[in-house]
Amino acid sequence: MKPLTISALFTNYQKEIQIFLNKRTNCKHTAEDLTQEVYLSLMKKQISPQNNILNIRAYLYKTAKNIAINHQIAEQRRKILWQAANEPREINNTITPERVIGDTQKLHMLNNALAELPPLTQQIFTLTRINGMKQKDVAEKLGIHITTVEKNLSKAVRHCYASVIDMNIEK
Repeated sequence: MKPLTISALFTNYQKEIQIFLNKRTNCKHTAEDLTQEVYLSLMKKQISPQNNILNIRAYLYKTAKNIAINHQIAEQRRKILWQAANEPREINNTITPERVIGDTQKLHMLNNALAELPPLTQQIFTLTRINGMKQKDVAEKLGIHITTVEKNLSKAVRHCYASVIDMNIEK
């Protein structure tokens, strides 16, 4: 019998693993993405049926389960970040010269932080946070999946927040 390759494993088990992940995530698109991650994980670890793995199917399911758990943890963290970022804050409308200078400096820091991000992430941040578009509308406009918008927006917010925090620490 000829040994199986990673691509043969993918062909043989893709649908099965995808159904398993769809049940865990309740999202077909996420299940598709995570199925790809399972096989990328095998390739990164250079796992093949010849690596003395007694039950490759069980190994695939265990890998898929771990990737799904990691995804769920990341989603929970993202939700916490969004909640914190969208909490209402007390607004002080008093305009002083110090406040104008401080706000101008913060805008420069934000512009510099955004400039460090990839173009797609910049565009998603600008469309959602500055232009006020809904994430779903941004996904449709750019022809990408909503999770891509969510991930890139989360990345942009984290990066900008970290940049502002770092700048405040340096002062």
